[in-house]
Amino acid sequence: MLLSKTDYILGMDCEKALWLIKHHPELVPDVDVMLQRRFDIGNEVQEYARKLFSSGKMVGDGDIEYMAHKTEQMSQEYNVLFEATAILPDKAFCRIDIMEREGNAWNLIEIKSATEVKDNYIDDLAFQKYVFENAGYKINRIKVIYLNIFADEDNRNTALLEISHAFLIDG
Repeated sequence: MLLSKTDYILGMDCEKALWLIKHHPELVPDVDVMLQRRFDIGNEVQEYARKLFSSGKMVGDGDIEYMAHKTEQMSQEYNVLFEATAILPDKAFCRIDIMEREGNAWNLIEIKSATEVKDNYIDDLAFQKYVFENAGYKINRIKVIYLNIFADEDNRNTALLEISHAFLIDG
């Protein structure tokens, strides 16, 4: 039974909820409209933030083992990967929003649709670093990209039009 980043974060918040998802997933309620909307907004922000990395290559879709293998292959050729995946057999897996080569190591970059860095991101990013390092990747830095709602103090409505001003990077 593999532990995902989502599982790990859920378990940090509530061990019983993690047990329920892993042992009785049929009892877990379906995603409601509001939660789905939050997911959709997160996906839109992620797509927009990727424009900061014009040379990035999408790893793609598939099962976890395939995605981890494809990430390993693509990491030999490209310097920026989107949706890079790492797996620790029989233990854990995760997918990072952006993996960026810096020298002989990698920066792991998580995109958040928030307007500030929050404390709970520490566990999120620590899990990703643990998985990627133990999968054999040398990690240099961890970064968070989040929305810069005050990019243009004079005209806040245009802030999201300029990609270079729409996001802040911390890390």
